[in-house]
Amino acid sequence: MSFEEAQNPQFTVSWLRRYTETYTVNHFNPHTELGAAVIKGSGSVEFSEPVAKDETYQLTMLCSPSNNYSYSFGVANKTGEKRRIGLVEGCANKGGDTYSLASSYFAGGTSAWIKGESHTTFIIIVYKYKTKLEAERYK
Repeated sequence: MSFEEAQNPQFTVSWLRRYTETYTVNHFNPHTELGAAVIKGSGSVEFSEPVAKDETYQLTMLCSPSNNYSYSFGVANKTGEKRRIGLVEGCANKGGDTYSLASSYFAGGTSAWIKGESHTTFIIIVYKYKTKLEAERYK
């Protein structure tokens, strides 16, 4: 993805995947996409693999339209019990956030969820990669 393409986001899963693969998880090989979705208001994306103790998890999200409404996100387990990871005070138009977190935040999780206003659309993509790779990068 070129710098120009990165500066002009398209509100699609494929654009967010290309952006994330180019600018955020590209340092961590191997990395695995666990799931991606377009969510209107509130919803979740199921993980394609179980959470492992020795990996780091990354959520990247875009939201639209620009508004001052807060939204929260987190992880749910197989029984539907939800654990909130964060609260964002509002979203910039097609603005995005990336959160890289230890597996302890995802323990027992089977999906990532987001809860926002009904008129807000989110794109979310979740990756995992080996934690030790991050430490080795800075040796």
